[in-house]
Amino acid sequence: MHGTLLGLLRVDTPTRLVGTLALIAGICVYAMALEAVRRASTNAGDTEGTWYVGYTRDATNGLGFVFLWLAHFVLGFPLPIALVVGSGLTLFAYLADYLFARVLRLKHHTAVLIAVTVAASLPSLFAPSVVCRSVEQLLVRLFS
Repeated sequence: MHGTLLGLLRVDTPTRLVGTLALIAGICVYAMALEAVRRASTNAGDTEGTWYVGYTRDATNGLGFVFLWLAHFVLGFPLPIALVVGSGLTLFAYLADYLFARVLRLKHHTAVLIAVTVAASLPSLFAPSVVCRSVEQLLVRLFS
């Protein structure tokens, strides 16, 4: 079987393709879900009946994290490193969404968010061994 040894998994070309598609799809779904939650909170206003919006935002962030974590795992990242990279990318996307939609008030903020988040994930796609090594060194420095 031809492929790259990454962590404990040997990742062949079809698996990398599925992982790449899963990562891009996860980014798109997460960005569109953030937009939907923002619209719901804007439409609901500040009435007492909007308690569900906060829970929906939490669920959206949780599902975004799961999508991005699983996509990195399918790409061949070892589980602990996939968790770190997936959560970091989720946090990056959430903060970028806030910046583009609420601070800068960009007209097409969701499309910009998708493009910027895909660009931020390019190291995971084109240099996964470097990303794994860097995150592993960071984890060792932080927790040993």
